[in-house]
Amino acid sequence: MAKSDDITIFMTSDGLEWGQFLAGQLDAFKGKVTYRTLQLDDMEYENPTEVTHACTNSLVVLLLASPDTLNYMHEKAGWFSLTMQTVPATSAVVVVTLMGKEDVDRYTASTYDTSRWTYKDPGHRHEDVQQMVADILDIVDRCRHSKPKEPSISRSSSRPKLCVKLFPSTVYEVGDVPPPHPACGDPLTCVTSTSQTALLPVHLLSSPLCQSRWSASLCLSPSHTNTKY
Repeated sequence: MAKSDDITIFMTSDGLEWGQFLAGQLDAFKGKVTYRTLQLDDMEYENPTEVTHACTNSLVVLLLASPDTLNYMHEKAGWFSLTMQTVPATSAVVVVTLMGKEDVDRYTASTYDTSRWTYKDPGHRHEDVQQMVADILDIVDRCRHSKPKEPSISRSSSRPKLCVKLFPSTVYEVGDVPPPHPACGDPLTCVTSTSQTALLPVHLLSSPLCQSRWSASLCLSPSHTNTKY
């Protein structure tokens, strides 16, 4: 699904003035960024779907953390905390701390997953607000160019492993020299298959009491094997 807006601004009634001011700053970048505002305490329905849609489809969810917004988040924590978790990994949550960050933490630490939240202090000067807006636009740009991480596939587990089963077909007495193998001309066990050939020195596998000719079979198995090739 395409992103509905680059930025969705969540606010409440006591943050309307701030929301309008921030929207005016973003208007200077029309054509480069799109945004919408949602007043959380003035929605028509309980647990409105517009909020869920904004979380799942916006590049940046911008939360104006005013006192009423924090009260809303506290009272609606059971629903709103889960909704905020639907923000994709390629999107971002930016919290504008209209109160101190410690106040935001007091309302959210125990009920919200804030590990991916970015906090911005608007400051008290026009230059501070301009810098905050520039930072937010940088975050939007990063989100536009980010890609979902593909699950990594371990090569060792993605392909079957080759195991060798050995069993004696002929046992020789001590002192006997086994004849050369017809395939390789050496007193070795030549293990062949359609995909690869492995030579296994019999004398390394024989006991001190006897030397054996060994037959071998190849099998493909996903189980772990310590055999080295």
